[in-house]
Amino acid sequence: MAKKNKKRKQETKFCIGCNKPHAKSQFYVSYNKLHNGVYPYCKKFIRETVVEEDGGINLDKFKNILRQVDAPFLADYWKTATEGKSYAIGTYFRLLKLHQNKNLTWKDSRFDTEETKKQKAKDETVANIVNKAKKDALSIKKKKFKITPEIVSRWGENYDYNELLYLEKFYNDMHMTHTIVTPQHDKALIMISKLQLRMDKCLENDDMANFAKLHKEYQTLLTSSGLRPIDKVGGAEASGIKSFSQIFEEVEKEGFIKPAPIEENQDIVDKTIQYMMNYTLKLLDQQVLTEPPIDTPKADKSGDKGG
Repeated sequence: MAKKNKKRKQETKFCIGCNKPHAKSQFYVSYNKLHNGVYPYCKKFIRETVVEEDGGINLDKFKNILRQVDAPFLADYWKTATEGKSYAIGTYFRLLKLHQNKNLTWKDSRFDTEETKKQKAKDETVANIVNKAKKDALSIKKKKFKITPEIVSRWGENYDYNELLYLEKFYNDMHMTHTIVTPQHDKALIMISKLQLRMDKCLENDDMANFAKLHKEYQTLLTSSGLRPIDKVGGAEASGIKSFSQIFEEVEKEGFIKPAPIEENQDIVDKTIQYMMNYTLKLLDQQVLTEPPIDTPKADKSGDKGG
């Protein structure tokens, strides 16, 4: 008896994208209850939708499809699916069928790979360290720098804490490197400090037009007040103290210069000591002294008045 071959009729679904029926195998599974288990767009239509002209995949469009089928986007799986492949959507859906992913939905999406997460965590850690260091440095400055009535009187009341700190530092640094002796010099230095602060703010805001104007005024004021960098005088130069190299240079040029003898008035005590030592020297038949010894103790001038 001949066997009857019963040809099973393959189930088909209708694609609302291309308006054609296709075999059910040409559709992706959907976990959205509205789709009855099948995403209503066929695989071919999806491919034509998400693939760009250069062959790459429009990831935003693909993520939108995943959102509609309530499947997660897992960055690590997507990276695995796309390695060495131009079109990896089918591979990605197969990876989602793994046991550990079966209960995941769109809400469980992970848009960063583990490698990216580690890098972000590292960057955040570095950023936190830097921010903490800045806060600590500012805290230290606040402890060391206190706004006094003198500082407010010098700069006025229109500056905040950091600006006053900046002005005071620049002002004091200039005092260390330049000779500021007159009230006019000090007044000029205050104006120079304010201009310096304004110029720095222009640089920070990339306002080069105003910076150029301020810089011109700044240079004019520096020149007229004698406070240019080339005008600075160190403490040793200001006080007339010479360095060893300067002294050595003069000795090489002029040769040894014997210092002038120090002349001191001789009193009666000097002469008495000289007479007694000469008496002893004569007894020993030695050369006598023409002047008192240099280590002769000096008599109190107040006591000489009575002698």
